[in-house]
Amino acid sequence: LARLAAVVENSMDFIGVATLEGKSIFLNSAGRNLVALGAVSCEGLDILQFVHPDDRAAHDSQTIPQLMLDGKWHGEVRFRNFQTDEGVPVSLSAFFIREPRSNRPIGIAAIGRDIRELKRAEAELVRAKEAAEAANRAKGEFLANVSHEIRTPLNGVMGMTDLVLETALDAEQRECLQVVKQSAGGLLSVINDILDFSKMEAGRLDVDSNDFHLREVVESTAKSLALRADQKGLEILCDIASNVPE
Repeated sequence: LARLAAVVENSMDFIGVATLEGKSIFLNSAGRNLVALGAVSCEGLDILQFVHPDDRAAHDSQTIPQLMLDGKWHGEVRFRNFQTDEGVPVSLSAFFIREPRSNRPIGIAAIGRDIRELKRAEAELVRAKEAAEAANRAKGEFLANVSHEIRTPLNGVMGMTDLVLETALDAEQRECLQVVKQSAGGLLSVINDILDFSKMEAGRLDVDSNDFHLREVVESTAKSLALRADQKGLEILCDIASNVPE
């Protein structure tokens, strides 16, 4: 009995014993610290006094009837801090103490664990999740706004290019303007993809299988880079083997 008492008293978990009528008989050191009972005797206290006032009605109407019906109960309850009346969340298991030979209930035991740190960690995770979601929404809104802002002047560039192409131009000028138009069209396509950013994030981006002219794509890409290469004293040459499929 002395060894068992030492184990119970030095446990980090709340351990309490009460009569079948719900009157407290024993509370270990961890339990007394949890509810800030101090030097006040717990003997004879109604077990509902350990429950936070806001939760007593539910505890009285649900927890105790289930304990009486099943002989055990496990769940979360808020204990009352006797000094501050603060609610302390506890993960609690309650069960009957039974007489060994007859198996008749002779008392109620409760073992509980302070879960304030767990609750704080859960709240921090929720806040972090909400902050991440808000940042993600802000990113999407920023990309959409920037895309719209870029699209406006780009449409002007494409419109003016089309107008110039309708005028009298020599072959070199027309080719340069065609490169401008193709590059602007490619940029517009990228911007439209950014505007569909929400679809990408939701995994609903569809890939279309369409025919295209490989030589035209490669040659137009090379042309769009030719001016920058020339400014660095380089020359880009595009040579596609004749056996490459169109």
